[in-house]
Amino acid sequence: MYSMLFRNRVAAGAFVVLTLVSAASLVGSEDEEGIIERAAQSISEQQDDFEDRVAELERPANAPRPRAAKPQQSRNSSASVPDNIPLAEDEYLIDDAAGFDPTPPDSLGEEDVADPTEDVIIILNDETEEQQ
Repeated sequence: MYSMLFRNRVAAGAFVVLTLVSAASLVGSEDEEGIIERAAQSISEQQDDFEDRVAELERPANAPRPRAAKPQQSRNSSASVPDNIPLAEDEYLIDDAAGFDPTPPDSLGEEDVADPTEDVIIILNDETEEQQ
């Protein structure tokens, strides 16, 4: 199908132009944002709205409303983490591995395993009957 496209010069040029316009609309340019950047901003705004709603639902009914926080520069910056957060104890974080042990039992004894120094010859019954 695509081999016919590139045999015609005009169709090939139209295909290249369509591809470039699609890439430019997705990525954007210096002057305007692309579709991908707008989608990322929309998702970030929706996440912030969701976190605000969750915070309102977790707050008791008689508690005062929290004041608006200053906008953060980056979610991953260490400057935005307060110093008074209590840390969990190590005993609470370590999981006690209790339950089913997935290792298979050692069902073969030493007498069941062939000696690797011995030569082992396997003869099928069908082959021996045909030769006789």
